[in-house]
Amino acid sequence: MEEMDSLREKTIKDLIEKLGSKNINEIYKAKDDLKNMGEKALPLLIEALGNSDCSIRYRIPMILGKLKDSMSVDPLIKALKDEEKIVRRTAAIALGEIGDVSAVEPLIKALNDGNSGAAIALGVIKDDKAIEPLIKSLSKKDPDLVEEAASALTRFGNSEAVEALIEALKSGNTAAAIGLGNLGIDRALYPLIESLKNGNIGAGIGLGELKNKHAIEPLLEALKEGNTGAAIALGEIGDERAVPVLIEALETDNNDLKMKAITSLGKIGDKRAVVPLCKKLKDHDRVVRFHASSVLSKIGDEKSVEPMIEALKDEYFSVRGNAASGLGRSGDRRAIKPLITCLRDNTWVVRFDAVCALGKLGNKEILNELQTALEQENKKEVRDKIKEIIEKLSVECL
Repeated sequence: MEEMDSLREKTIKDLIEKLGSKNINEIYKAKDDLKNMGEKALPLLIEALGNSDCSIRYRIPMILGKLKDSMSVDPLIKALKDEEKIVRRTAAIALGEIGDVSAVEPLIKALNDGNSGAAIALGVIKDDKAIEPLIKSLSKKDPDLVEEAASALTRFGNSEAVEALIEALKSGNTAAAIGLGNLGIDRALYPLIESLKNGNIGAGIGLGELKNKHAIEPLLEALKEGNTGAAIALGEIGDERAVPVLIEALETDNNDLKMKAITSLGKIGDKRAVVPLCKKLKDHDRVVRFHASSVLSKIGDEKSVEPMIEALKDEYFSVRGNAASGLGRSGDRRAIKPLITCLRDNTWVVRFDAVCALGKLGNKEILNELQTALEQENKKEVRDKIKEIIEKLSVECL
């Protein structure tokens, strides 16, 4: 028994040392293994909070937080005074995950000392004693601390917290804006609109969460001025009045705004967007082409079939895959021959998407093509899908 305990101790210590590795995969595996060992690893994990290697010390709380054992609380409270900021932050977050109220006062002190992780933790524990210190943190100079304090207050959601969040909008606090939207409080509508006019992107997102139709006109104006939050919000609200302005935004040089507009047009699903989106399949930026192909794949319209067939030749494999999936959903048999060509694509994911699409479009006429593809295919996932489609089409042809 002693020999087994000794072996286990060595294993745990070896895993803890690997937390300081420069190999990210080794770190992830060590963290998972230590979490899976549970309480058996606890004493040595707590001991490791005093390790001389900071890269080990700051990862230990991440594991202790997941184990949620009260035995960790006092050592983690002590770690709130570690010399390294990152250790103090992860220790605070771990205390929030454990949720022991005895940590509230030490966390409030850590918050007052500028620990943004303490704000996160206090938001999770939700002890009313934390509200006033969190409100005071909204006026601090550290932007990370201010954002985390606003997010934490959103979790409380009482009138005191809401008033503080509305006040925080005046300084352009993004987290306060999004939080108010998530809370669904109509009283926040006009303060959010005012914040939006002042350029707060988060206000646009918050208004999208509120889904109040009175926000449409201000959001349209903000979108015309390039506010990406407004583009997101209009997609969330889903009002068709937004379609022409979102289409106009597709021509901007701001790629972030362009992609947000594409996504929102996809959410609204208005057919007026199909032709303008098809033009984006030729955009110089591959990420824009990816978003456009993804949205067109979901909208599904006859006008997009030929442009999507052309997109099967795109240099970016994700665009080709989206095009294949969309053509499968279209039900248009013009896509069959181009999709058969994709069975020889040099990226297996595209070949997989093409097989799935052919399964939706094809009949016995493509069985020979699929059989040939099966003989030449070396990727198991694609081979299995081809076999499935061959069997499906063979049954349908009986």
